[in-house]
Amino acid sequence: MPEPGTVFQIVPEGSNHYWVVISTPLDGKVLMVNITDERHCPDSPCKVAIGEHPSVDKASAVYYRKAREVEAAMRSCMKSTSSP
Repeated sequence: MPEPGTVFQIVPEGSNHYWVVISTPLDGKVLMVNITDERHCPDSPCKVAIGEHPSVDKASAVYYRKAREVEAAMRSCMKSTSSP
């Protein structure tokens, strides 16, 4: 099961966006947030600088409006990256 801080991509969506798990599993689900280009989310209170994670290569931000609650066991469509 993914733990808080797990970083991954959702493979079926085919995008290059990264997602971060921000909760412990509750009733088999976790909460995750999207990391996007800072230009698309300039008012985000959480910025991610280049190099804070090996996959971040441009000024980024957490896009809380796109937060998702997902089944913690949906590993089949997640492509893991290293933790921040």
